[in-house]
Amino acid sequence: MEIRTSSLFSSFYSVEDRVETFVDYEDLVPRVFQLHVKESGQLREAKMLFDVEKNTATFWEKKVTKDHGEEEKKQNWEILPYTQNVYSAIYYMRNFKWETGKEYSFRVGNDNENLVFSGKALRREVLNTKLGPIKAIVVQPKITLKGKLNPIGDNFIWLSDDDRKFILRIESKIKIGTLVSEVVEIKPGR
Repeated sequence: MEIRTSSLFSSFYSVEDRVETFVDYEDLVPRVFQLHVKESGQLREAKMLFDVEKNTATFWEKKVTKDHGEEEKKQNWEILPYTQNVYSAIYYMRNFKWETGKEYSFRVGNDNENLVFSGKALRREVLNTKLGPIKAIVVQPKITLKGKLNPIGDNFIWLSDDDRKFILRIESKIKIGTLVSEVVEIKPGR
C-alpha cells in the first residue's frame, strides 16, 4: 500500500509512505511487514516479524525527526494465535460478510500490545470514486486494549460490496480536519 500527498497539499506537508505486509496464504496470518515513511519532518523505517510457531512478535524501528534527531526502538512480546498487524488488519477485514448492524472482531498486535480490533458495518451506499460509482459497505472500527475501549476517533472504512471487498476509502478525523485516502486504481489478482 502506498500513500502520497496530493499535489495541492504537498507544498504544506509532503507524504510518501509505503507499507508491505506478507501474509501466509493458508492461515491468513502475517509473517512480516515493512514500513517506509518519508514525510515532512521525519524519515522512518520499521519492520515487524510474527513468529506464529512461537506466538511472538518482534518489532524494529529507526526514526529521524527534526525535533528529536535519530531514535531507535526494538520490542519483543508474546502474541495470541491468528494475530494480525495493524496493516494486515485492513486486508483481513475483507474476509467477513459485513452485514449491516453486525460487529466483527479479531486480534491485532502493535507497539508491544495485544489489541482487539472491532468493526461495525454501519450502512450500504454507492461511493463515487475515480473509477466510477461503486457499491460499498461503510465500516466503523474501534480498538479494545486490556478490556477497555480505546477511542480512536471518527474513522470510517469503505469496502466494496461484493465478494472481493476492495478497500475503497478510509477517512480519519483529526484536529485540523479529515484525512482521506481513496482508491485510484484496482489491480485484482489472478
